[in-house]
Amino acid sequence: MAPDTHLRALPRIRPPLAFVALALAALLLAWVALQPRTVPVADAAHHAAFSVARAQAHVRALAAAPRPSGGAAAAAARDYLVRELRALGLAPEIQTETVRTASVDLMGNVRVTLAEVRNVLVRLPGVVRRHHAADGSERPAAALALAHYDSGADTLGAADGAASAAAMLETLRVLKAAPPPDNDLLFVFTDADAGQALGTRGFVQAHPWLRRARVVLRFDHAGNRGPLELIDTDGADDDAIDAWTRAAPDARGSSFMAALYRSLPQRARGAPLLAAGVPLLHFATTGGDLGGGAWDIPERLAPASLQHEGDTMLALLRHFGARPPARSDGARGQVVFALPGIGNVHYGYGLALPLAVLSWVLTLACCHRALWRMGIAGEDVVHGVFGFLSMACLATFVAHLCWESQAALPGLWRLGVLVDDATVAWQTAAFMLLPAAVFVPLQRHLQRKHGMMTVALGVLCVGSAALTGAAFGAPGATEKLR
Repeated sequence: MAPDTHLRALPRIRPPLAFVALALAALLLAWVALQPRTVPVADAAHHAAFSVARAQAHVRALAAAPRPSGGAAAAAARDYLVRELRALGLAPEIQTETVRTASVDLMGNVRVTLAEVRNVLVRLPGVVRRHHAADGSERPAAALALAHYDSGADTLGAADGAASAAAMLETLRVLKAAPPPDNDLLFVFTDADAGQALGTRGFVQAHPWLRRARVVLRFDHAGNRGPLELIDTDGADDDAIDAWTRAAPDARGSSFMAALYRSLPQRARGAPLLAAGVPLLHFATTGGDLGGGAWDIPERLAPASLQHEGDTMLALLRHFGARPPARSDGARGQVVFALPGIGNVHYGYGLALPLAVLSWVLTLACCHRALWRMGIAGEDVVHGVFGFLSMACLATFVAHLCWESQAALPGLWRLGVLVDDATVAWQTAAFMLLPAAVFVPLQRHLQRKHGMMTVALGVLCVGSAALTGAAFGAPGATEKLR
């Protein structure tokens, strides 16, 4: 069918000018997206604030050697934690537990792991008078913070292991120097968590502290630079997410991040806590590249990332420590995302499906108006849908082919990440512009063939379908309803 006649009266934009404008807009968006996402390092000399210098000293001490569970280096790191905690006037305890797990590979082979884990536990008591229920149990604690101190056998584990443990030590120093919180705060340094979360499993299965916690804050790292992000919100309720959005400095992350990090070990480390039914906020630094663990050394851990982790940890623990520790009755499971100019938005899983239905109602209303009042044929809308999908897939495929055709490019890119070369960001921007360079001519061809309104309706239908699919199948949406 001929293009929509209502649009012919619009001012005509010459193709070269339109292409240049779109290219400049894409370049601007790429430049903004690739800006370093770090936070300023605070003054480390202030005794009441988190000191990144002190935390870095803890990282160097803990990451002096690889610390696989059961080895001498792991025992030395555990002794270091106990000494530092006792120096703060706290009374740490060692939980020794035998843990067994079983896993099945793709070939159906069952692998059973049996290990003896040694977790370091410490309690920062609150000033509110402790009382016991009729069954002798202790009153609930405000929050429980977890981080593991071990590492793999072939890595120093500076970011993935030592950083969060060091941040917890420094956070405890700041909290201990200040007036005590109203409610108990619990801290657990887990062992044997670099692989199958054995230390966390042992804690969940055998220790009573988890039943006391109002919320669990898990800190981990998949990278060694960039801001701390919320990567998993499964099981979190409205009260926990609201505390994060209000109290955490420069709060970043979304519930959809869990889908992106599902295959990482950091995801597996939170699984035992999710199974225990306690609200969990799982944080991680995701920027940078650990190079399979070989690059995970103290010198490559960004101080700003460690500072942001410590500030977030301190703010959340202060927030929960000053609030009544009774469990919330809010809906479990939250969709979280950020809107420009508004900040973080969150709502319960129960609203995800109605919002997806609303998007379809609005989409169908637009299609009805176009079909009956603007004379657009229904088959043209179908052509617009499949045309847009084909263009998007083709543009992405061309960029992938260009990347794979340069054999040395992936290696150079990883080397640039290792040495923090600024040209890596522009190399990434160039490959972000490649799909745009392919997509724009294809989109203009589709527009000339079917009309601008037809293409717009196709994009709208694809967007509504993607939103519905995410609502049903993606973490951070409605999967908990099924």
